[in-house]
Amino acid sequence: MKHIHIVLLVIAGLSLSACQTHQQQNSTSAAVATKPTTLTMPYNKILKPAGKMIFFGDSALENHALDVALSPDGKMLAVEGRYSVVFVNTKDNKIVSRFVMRKYDIKNAVNTYSGITWLQDKGKQYVLWSSRNKLMKAVWDGHSAKIVNTYFFKPKEGIRASIPNEMVVRKENGKAVIYVVLNGNDEVVKLDFNSGKVIWQQPVGLAPYGIIWAGGKLYVSNWSGAVPPANDSQTAGIPWEKASVDRFGSVSSGTVSVLNPQTGKTLKEIKTGLHPNKIVASSNEQFVYVANGNDDNISVINTKTDKVT
Repeated sequence: MKHIHIVLLVIAGLSLSACQTHQQQNSTSAAVATKPTTLTMPYNKILKPAGKMIFFGDSALENHALDVALSPDGKMLAVEGRYSVVFVNTKDNKIVSRFVMRKYDIKNAVNTYSGITWLQDKGKQYVLWSSRNKLMKAVWDGHSAKIVNTYFFKPKEGIRASIPNEMVVRKENGKAVIYVVLNGNDEVVKLDFNSGKVIWQQPVGLAPYGIIWAGGKLYVSNWSGAVPPANDSQTAGIPWEKASVDRFGSVSSGTVSVLNPQTGKTLKEIKTGLHPNKIVASSNEQFVYVANGNDDNISVINTKTDKVT
């Protein structure tokens, strides 16, 4: 079910930005195409998606379906869009609610590249997602999402935005904690789910993107790889830090940082393909899979040896 929605909603979010014939939609309306529809994209591509398509967003803005997460009870799919979070009923594929960021915080109205998840805690369902400098935390009552807290991450000196991105939310010793990557700050932060108190904040590689828990460790994909040595002259900005590049000016490093969850200290940095982004673990946590965007391949890491197999 989740995989089907991912395909449908990503296509729908992209197609809305390309097809300007759709009316601007309010917080709960949606256009549903019940039959396969051919879509002409602005870069000489034609899409012929299977199944139903759910259109959402504001036709006056550039819309993207960035990430999705299924609620703990399986009844609701939360879709992180560029400017909103959309909640879709998995039974009938209809939009139940749409949380528009600019109506809540006009200065922080843009969500980041990826990063949305749920947590069931003390009888309530919470949904968390990432925006420009904040982690948004909302309670879901079955009909709509209400913000109950936001966690602000100050950008480092010289950095425009901390860019929290993907996260892991889990319970440790009976208490819920959050691990979140800060793509702009080149850091990972662990904080208390209820109070927001920072437990630790540690540096990793450059432009961290994804994070996953596996085998009692944290694995973090670094978009722009390892921090280059101080004497490395073949570097370029990405945009706020310096990354190692090849003779054509393209980033030449991709890595995954392995962290100790208790301290945040880096245990190892593993070389992967270029531009590693989405990272997932096998069901038995013996392997971690990393999508390498610029190499069009996947690195498979053995969590016992922390080596690419």
